[in-house]
Amino acid sequence: MRVPLRLQSARGAVAGLFVLLIFVMHSKGSLATETSSSVQLLDWVEIEQTAGLVEQLRDRMSRLTTFFVRITSPDVPRESRHVWKLSVDGSQSCRLSNDTGVRYPRWGASGYILYLQEADTNHDGRIDFRDDFLIRVVHQQGGVAKTVGQSRSAVWSPDGKYVAFVQKSKVYIVGVTGEAPPRGTVLRGEIIATNSRNPEAARDFWAIDPQSGAETALPSDPAKKYLWLGQLAPSGSQIVFTNTMKTTLETREVENNISRVVDRGDFHFMDPAWSPDEKQIVYVSDRPTDQHPCWDF
Repeated sequence: MRVPLRLQSARGAVAGLFVLLIFVMHSKGSLATETSSSVQLLDWVEIEQTAGLVEQLRDRMSRLTTFFVRITSPDVPRESRHVWKLSVDGSQSCRLSNDTGVRYPRWGASGYILYLQEADTNHDGRIDFRDDFLIRVVHQQGGVAKTVGQSRSAVWSPDGKYVAFVQKSKVYIVGVTGEAPPRGTVLRGEIIATNSRNPEAARDFWAIDPQSGAETALPSDPAKKYLWLGQLAPSGSQIVFTNTMKTTLETREVENNISRVVDRGDFHFMDPAWSPDEKQIVYVSDRPTDQHPCWDF
């Protein structure tokens, strides 16, 4: 079972495409194989009491302004890309699952990590831009991951209990095992969306209320935070990012602008993201897999 929200209103950047938005309702059944590539979910933000959503997003963006890193991907073979976990103090580095062809891992507040995995979702015998990703969820200690949906993007709820993703012009909300939220569940915060992850193509930027389905246009300037690599820590005090060649993983203090190399090697670091306690980082890499996987520790 899944809770779908339909997206309603025409996005000017995609001529002729109208996406419908209805109130939260329960539905069940297998996922369809088509999706609207014009809708990309970027975040699910809990709104702070002291600031409105726009002010909150602008504050986050201002902390990243001095060292934006353009979204690029090194040419890393699909079979070499795994999702990894690294302790900031260097005490542990391990592979979270055996899945390959992964992108965009994100650590949820309830102790699970989601990531996208390349797959032949339209069953035409090949994996290419016409396919969605599988949305996979694995425990922070690593092990066997579970598929909870398929889409071009996915985001955690602020409490880490639910995942939102777009499928056939609907925003679905599911739990960590793929089940729909129980009836009456209060879904707080706002889901942030755009029409493209590409900074050159993204023209629309909006928020979706996961409880009512209401949609609100947002000014374009905070979108920059979501269209460049580098992630702000939950506390807002530091940022994790990679160097231009993607061979070094670094953190930087926001207030004093001090950088620190967390790890480097003859391999690539991609899509880094913080753990909720800011003691660990999850990322994608083609580093050698002869080290112990996380579940062996």
